[in-house]
Amino acid sequence: MGAPVNVTPIAVLGQSRSLMVEGRIGIRKYRFLIDTGASRSVIRPNVANSNNTTNVSLFSLKTASGELMPIKGLADLEFELGCQSFGHEFLIANITDDCILGLDFLQKFGFSINISGGTLLYGNVEIPLLGDSEEGNNRMMKILLTEDTNLPAQSESII
Repeated sequence: MGAPVNVTPIAVLGQSRSLMVEGRIGIRKYRFLIDTGASRSVIRPNVANSNNTTNVSLFSLKTASGELMPIKGLADLEFELGCQSFGHEFLIANITDDCILGLDFLQKFGFSINISGGTLLYGNVEIPLLGDSEEGNNRMMKILLTEDTNLPAQSESII
């Protein structure tokens, strides 16, 4: 058994922001992840409206970890971010977030992200990014490890 790993907690500095915004599909509120590394926008099956979907189960998408994830279909959705309405096509897949807004959406509508201001910009409209407490992640802390630790995707470890 090797030497124990020293873990140094890092203080959480004020109200941190993530690249999440609140939006609506119909009357329900959802959290939309802004992912500039995703080429396509993706939505969970239980969030997509089954009336506007097309089955394309022969295809897969490649996740950030390199794994292949089956695509269950396509959905043409109308939704709101801030006070603006949008229509866009999403891939339907079993993702952990409610919805991922990828580069296809961001480029199509000309969005930009103001990291220091904590907003998603659409023309002169500012849509606030959600803070940790608004996401329900206020129990999460960052740590610094003194040696490399590899974790598989979608996993957790007590260190």
